[in-house]
Amino acid sequence: MTKDDPPILTLQGTKDPLVPHTQATKLADMMTAVGVPGRVELLVGAGHGWGGPDMERTMIETIAFFDKHLKVKKP
Repeated sequence: MTKDDPPILTLQGTKDPLVPHTQATKLADMMTAVGVPGRVELLVGAGHGWGGPDMERTMIETIAFFDKHLKVKKP
């Protein structure tokens, strides 16, 4: 990972049976170390995917993240 990598948003369930949530915290540490913008959010108790209110909230946050980092800003 280098400072030139794109912004990263990671949403990770702490009860994910496929990907340990420690991978997300390692990613966050690397992002911080090299200055890659973005964030990692752990969803306590969530597995490899989620629904209900968490899904709605994370979809809204994902769209906001894309708007912030990908949307072309008008001069």
